[in-house]
Amino acid sequence: MRFVQPVENMHTPAVFIPILILIAAFSITPAFGHVPVIPVGNDALSEATVVSDPAKSWAFYGHLKEAGEVQYYRFDATEGERILVSLYASTNPQERDFTPDLVLMGPGIEILDVPAVPVDVPEGEGVMVLEGRQLEKATYEPFGPSSFRSLGAIDLEAPATGTYHVAVYDFSRGGHYGVTVGYIETFSVQERITTPIRLISVYRWNGERLALIFVPVAAVLLLGLLLIRKKYRDLDISGRLGSLTGLLFFATGGSILFQMAHSLARAPEFSEAPITLLLASIPILLSSVALAISLGGGLKAKGRLGLFSVGMIGLFVGAGYLAGPLMAITASLIPPRWGALE
Repeated sequence: MRFVQPVENMHTPAVFIPILILIAAFSITPAFGHVPVIPVGNDALSEATVVSDPAKSWAFYGHLKEAGEVQYYRFDATEGERILVSLYASTNPQERDFTPDLVLMGPGIEILDVPAVPVDVPEGEGVMVLEGRQLEKATYEPFGPSSFRSLGAIDLEAPATGTYHVAVYDFSRGGHYGVTVGYIETFSVQERITTPIRLISVYRWNGERLALIFVPVAAVLLLGLLLIRKKYRDLDISGRLGSLTGLLFFATGGSILFQMAHSLARAPEFSEAPITLLLASIPILLSSVALAISLGGGLKAKGRLGLFSVGMIGLFVGAGYLAGPLMAITASLIPPRWGALE
């Protein structure tokens, strides 16, 4: 039984490329939602994590190490500008009773509350407290995929121009919390490329062990190498790199499906699952094209163009953990006379 059809028997690999680009174009924008960030060293007002653009959608995944610890964020806003800040927590069963509170501080805030723990309040800023309250059900995030417990949100117009601060704390215990700031989903090229790698930290934030994250990926790679081992031995360097690209892309799709199942077990919102299935199908489709091109023998001009295109698309849709796309692009650029193995 053949694993893939050789490239020579295909009409042309380039036939697939416009379809892949079309799928990618409609999938990249919603695929990440918030830009994930892991804040570090923000347990003092003077060391507050800076939110460069409060309108842009950011997701900060923080960790209060002990009861009474406070972590800070700050951003600048113009009078009348919308401020949207939400608070959520991990779905890790060991942190089910962790419900932190959030404080918004800034100029012109008239509501004055007293936080449950000492929070450094800049002089002249009012204080608004959001007490974390759990909903009955956790929320499934289909674009990660992941899950979280929503605890509340503050949505208002900035009453004055100036610097605003956000503080998160819990009076009774530590745990993993999240803060989202902003409402416009926009991403730089660098953020589009690196977000899939950052998601590994998000899974860790949600209580997953590294083994649970990487074992499915390793299993797919090993099984794939076993299936193509006979043809793989006869390939040149370009063919081997292209084949490994295909396996990494397939492993990415498998990892997405695994994380979907894991997250749905904690937040069973199956109506969102088709979105995740669509996202998982993109790296799997890229995988089939990369393998078809690479296992067909020596790479011809069309095959190299196809592999280069697959690598570029994989780079922007987060397939292959960066290594896959880079290997595909490298394989497409290696001159045939350099790629032959003795």
